[in-house]
Amino acid sequence: MPDEIVINMLKERIKKKDCKKGFILDGFPRTIEQMKALEKITAIDTVLYFKWPEGVLLKKALGRRTCEKCGKIYNVADIRISDYHFPPISPKKEGVCDDCGGRIILRKDDNEATIKNRLEVYEKQSAPLIKYYKKTGMFRVIDVVGPPEVMIPIILKEIGYE
Repeated sequence: MPDEIVINMLKERIKKKDCKKGFILDGFPRTIEQMKALEKITAIDTVLYFKWPEGVLLKKALGRRTCEKCGKIYNVADIRISDYHFPPISPKKEGVCDDCGGRIILRKDDNEATIKNRLEVYEKQSAPLIKYYKKTGMFRVIDVVGPPEVMIPIILKEIGYE
């Protein structure tokens, strides 16, 4: 999606009442151009960089499943590497979304070649952002060590919501 569209959507979204006390952006900015636009729109106080153990990100991406009706994400991967355990995030009934009852599918673009390409693009685009944000003092690295129930308290502590 072009930067202009994404940036305009962001501008409109953060004007809403539920963003008045703050908000979290996930996956934005991805480029220097987006970062510059973001700085014109609002002040950012913390940038979190989630560092995954080697190989986990690819395995998690390959295990992703999506509800074709509502878009809810599940994951079939049960990853155990060293001391890390990332269990699957499964629906209560196999193949059926917990939220809407839709069918859970493997998207056509969730294949190894496409995912590896996404990761390469991310690395190229994000390297300058990481370098920039490290200099600001607002950059924090979060080591991903487990599933959401393990990570949420770690993240909340890092951003000051203990």
